[in-house]
Amino acid sequence: MNSSIEILSKKSTKLDRFAKVKNTKFLPTLWFFTDYHRNPDPFSILNQLPKNTGVVFRDYKAPKRKNMAKKMADFCKKNNLILLIGGDSKLALEVGASGIHIPQFNNLSLPYLRPKKSEWIISASVHSKNMFRRVNYLGANVIFLSPFFQTLSHPYVKPRDRYYLYRLTKEFSIFSIALGGINTDNITKLNGSGINGIAAISGFFK
Repeated sequence: MNSSIEILSKKSTKLDRFAKVKNTKFLPTLWFFTDYHRNPDPFSILNQLPKNTGVVFRDYKAPKRKNMAKKMADFCKKNNLILLIGGDSKLALEVGASGIHIPQFNNLSLPYLRPKKSEWIISASVHSKNMFRRVNYLGANVIFLSPFFQTLSHPYVKPRDRYYLYRLTKEFSIFSIALGGINTDNITKLNGSGINGIAAISGFFK
């Protein structure tokens, strides 16, 4: 485990301890988002993640995405990692993932999955109150609030401050993870935000 992952893991656990919403289901407090362009070899990070870390497989337009998802699902099962498949409930079912992730651009409708996969984790990206209302209707039980810091994923979106994040975690009352430009240098700025943990891409190999 590299030093960045170790620090992020410890800090995310501490954030969860003082979060607005109690983590009664023992959901991951540390999440890794795949990004083929910024990290072509996700297994270089996956091999170092502590148990019960969440992994969101994005790479929506990657060639042979199904094969990649299957390989990642097998790896996560063997190493006690929690895998969510981005934007494709059918693929998540096929590879035996722990749930799905709803990106903001996706219009996926998921209510029918709840009775069949009640144990699934359904996460969603949330950038506004209107988006929260929508994903709450779809049954999301984890939300990623972003961006908190300047990030390459959303270069033209104005980052939020800690007090804005605090208001959202208080108002939404749902297990919440901060995402966007988070690394070992700035994670302490999330203290007191009410968030349950953090997610990152580049922050893992900073």
